[in-house]
Amino acid sequence: VNQISENLSNIVSKTTTNLSEWLQGIVDKGWQTIDSLYKPELNLAFSTRNIHQNTKRTKIIDLGINLDNHKVALLIGISPDNDGNQNKISVVAQLRPMNGDIFLPYDIKLILISKAGKVLQEVTSRIEDNCIQLNTFKGERGKNFSIKVSLGDSSITEKFEL
Repeated sequence: VNQISENLSNIVSKTTTNLSEWLQGIVDKGWQTIDSLYKPELNLAFSTRNIHQNTKRTKIIDLGINLDNHKVALLIGISPDNDGNQNKISVVAQLRPMNGDIFLPYDIKLILISKAGKVLQEVTSRIEDNCIQLNTFKGERGKNFSIKVSLGDSSITEKFEL
Protein backbone atom coordinates (compact mmCIF):
# COMPACT_ATOMS: atom_id res chain seq x y z
CA VAL A 1 0.00 0.00 0.00
CA ASN A 2 2.86 2.38 0.82
CA GLN A 3 4.31 1.86 -2.67
CA ILE A 4 1.00 2.82 -4.30
CA SER A 5 0.54 6.02 -2.29
CA GLU A 6 4.12 7.06 -3.06
CA ASN A 7 3.48 6.60 -6.78
CA LEU A 8 0.35 8.73 -6.55
CA SER A 9 2.10 11.59 -4.79
CA ASN A 10 5.15 11.76 -7.09
CA ILE A 11 3.98 11.87 -10.69
CA VAL A 12 6.46 12.00 -13.56
CA SER A 13 5.13 12.82 -17.00
CA LYS A 14 5.42 9.87 -19.39
CA THR A 15 5.76 12.17 -22.38
CA THR A 16 8.43 14.72 -23.20
CA THR A 17 7.29 18.13 -24.44
CA ASN A 18 9.39 19.25 -27.41
CA LEU A 19 9.73 23.01 -26.93
CA SER A 20 11.48 23.72 -30.24
CA GLU A 21 8.31 22.52 -31.99
CA TRP A 22 6.45 25.42 -30.34
CA LEU A 23 8.50 27.73 -32.57
CA GLN A 24 6.79 26.04 -35.56
CA GLY A 25 3.36 26.25 -33.93
CA ILE A 26 3.21 22.56 -32.91
CA VAL A 27 2.05 22.20 -29.29
CA ASP A 28 1.55 19.00 -27.28
CA LYS A 29 -1.75 18.07 -25.66
CA GLY A 30 -2.31 19.55 -22.22
CA TRP A 31 -0.59 22.85 -23.02
CA GLN A 32 -2.82 25.88 -23.58
CA THR A 33 -2.38 29.52 -24.46
CA ILE A 34 -2.09 31.78 -21.44
CA ASP A 35 -5.13 33.79 -22.56
CA SER A 36 -7.27 30.63 -22.51
CA LEU A 37 -6.73 30.30 -18.75
CA TYR A 38 -6.14 33.84 -17.60
CA LYS A 39 -7.12 37.39 -18.32
CA PRO A 40 -4.98 39.16 -20.92
CA GLU A 41 -3.28 41.16 -18.13
CA LEU A 42 -1.39 38.02 -17.09
CA ASN A 43 0.01 37.70 -20.56
CA LEU A 44 1.46 41.18 -20.08
CA ALA A 45 2.80 40.22 -16.67
CA PHE A 46 4.42 37.15 -18.22
CA SER A 47 5.82 39.07 -21.16
CA THR A 48 9.53 38.78 -21.63
CA ARG A 49 11.66 40.31 -24.33
CA ASN A 50 11.62 38.50 -27.66
CA ILE A 51 9.09 35.86 -26.64
CA HIS A 52 6.38 35.66 -29.26
CA GLN A 53 2.76 35.03 -28.25
CA ASN A 54 2.70 31.56 -29.84
CA THR A 55 5.65 30.38 -27.78
CA LYS A 56 4.09 31.03 -24.35
CA ARG A 57 2.00 28.19 -22.98
CA THR A 58 0.58 27.06 -19.66
CA LYS A 59 -0.35 23.75 -18.07
CA ILE A 60 -2.51 23.22 -15.00
CA ILE A 61 -0.72 21.39 -12.17
CA ASP A 62 -2.90 19.71 -9.55
CA LEU A 63 -1.12 18.30 -6.50
CA GLY A 64 -4.45 17.15 -5.07
CA ILE A 65 -5.20 17.23 -1.37
CA ASN A 66 -1.83 18.75 -0.43
CA LEU A 67 -3.03 21.95 -2.09
CA ASP A 68 -6.50 21.74 -0.50
CA ASN A 69 -7.70 21.21 -4.08
CA HIS A 70 -6.12 24.47 -5.23
CA LYS A 71 -4.51 24.28 -8.63
CA VAL A 72 -1.47 26.11 -9.93
CA ALA A 73 -0.37 26.84 -13.48
CA LEU A 74 3.08 26.17 -14.88
CA LEU A 75 3.83 28.82 -17.49
CA ILE A 76 6.62 28.23 -20.00
CA GLY A 77 7.89 30.79 -22.50
CA ILE A 78 10.56 30.12 -25.10
CA SER A 79 12.41 32.10 -27.74
CA PRO A 80 15.32 31.54 -30.08
CA ASP A 81 18.51 32.80 -28.47
CA ASN A 82 18.86 36.50 -29.29
CA ASP A 83 22.65 36.15 -29.64
CA GLY A 84 22.00 34.91 -33.17
CA ASN A 85 22.68 31.24 -32.37
CA GLN A 86 19.68 29.44 -33.91
CA ASN A 87 20.58 26.18 -32.15
CA LYS A 88 20.01 27.69 -28.70
CA ILE A 89 16.65 28.37 -27.09
CA SER A 90 15.94 30.61 -24.08
CA VAL A 91 13.38 29.33 -21.57
CA VAL A 92 11.50 31.07 -18.77
CA ALA A 93 9.33 29.11 -16.30
CA GLN A 94 6.82 30.51 -13.80
CA LEU A 95 4.33 29.10 -11.35
CA ARG A 96 1.09 31.05 -10.73
CA PRO A 97 -2.08 30.43 -8.70
CA MET A 98 -5.32 29.37 -10.41
CA ASN A 99 -9.08 29.47 -9.79
CA GLY A 100 -9.14 33.04 -8.52
CA ASP A 101 -6.52 32.46 -5.82
CA ILE A 102 -4.30 35.47 -5.28
CA PHE A 103 -1.31 33.67 -3.74
CA LEU A 104 0.56 30.44 -4.33
CA PRO A 105 0.49 27.84 -1.56
CA TYR A 106 3.25 28.56 0.96
CA ASP A 107 6.44 26.52 0.43
CA ILE A 108 5.58 25.24 -3.05
CA LYS A 109 8.75 24.62 -5.07
CA LEU A 110 9.62 25.10 -8.75
CA ILE A 111 12.74 23.08 -9.60
CA LEU A 112 14.86 22.83 -12.77
CA ILE A 113 16.51 19.41 -13.11
CA SER A 114 19.14 18.27 -15.63
CA LYS A 115 18.74 15.08 -17.68
CA ALA A 116 21.18 13.45 -15.23
CA GLY A 117 18.92 14.36 -12.30
CA LYS A 118 20.98 17.25 -10.90
CA VAL A 119 19.07 20.21 -9.44
CA LEU A 120 20.14 23.28 -11.46
CA GLN A 121 17.76 25.86 -9.94
CA GLU A 122 15.15 25.84 -7.19
CA VAL A 123 12.69 28.54 -6.12
CA THR A 124 10.35 28.29 -3.11
CA SER A 125 7.24 30.41 -2.51
CA ARG A 126 6.94 32.53 0.60
CA ILE A 127 3.78 33.44 2.51
CA GLU A 128 2.23 35.86 0.02
CA ASP A 129 3.90 35.14 -3.33
CA ASN A 130 1.59 35.43 -6.32
CA CYS A 131 4.28 34.04 -8.63
CA ILE A 132 7.63 32.29 -8.51
CA GLN A 133 9.98 32.10 -11.47
CA LEU A 134 13.18 30.31 -12.38
CA ASN A 135 16.00 32.41 -13.79
CA THR A 136 15.87 32.41 -17.59
CA PHE A 137 18.09 29.64 -18.94
CA LYS A 138 19.39 28.66 -22.38
CA GLY A 139 20.15 25.36 -23.98
CA GLU A 140 20.95 23.76 -27.31
CA ARG A 141 18.18 22.16 -29.35
CA GLY A 142 17.84 18.49 -28.45
CA LYS A 143 18.88 19.03 -24.82
CA ASN A 144 16.61 17.43 -22.20
CA PHE A 145 15.61 18.74 -18.79
CA SER A 146 12.72 18.49 -16.33
CA ILE A 147 10.73 20.95 -14.27
CA LYS A 148 9.36 19.70 -10.97
CA VAL A 149 6.58 21.30 -8.94
CA SER A 150 6.49 20.03 -5.36
CA LEU A 151 4.67 20.73 -2.14
CA GLY A 152 5.32 18.62 0.94
CA ASP A 153 5.49 14.96 -0.10
CA SER A 154 3.74 15.48 -3.44
CA SER A 155 5.33 16.42 -6.73
CA ILE A 156 4.69 16.49 -10.45
CA THR A 157 7.59 16.42 -12.90
CA GLU A 158 7.26 17.58 -16.51
CA LYS A 159 9.93 16.48 -19.02
CA PHE A 160 11.09 18.74 -21.83
CA GLU A 161 13.35 18.70 -24.88
CA LEU A 162 14.64 21.89 -26.45
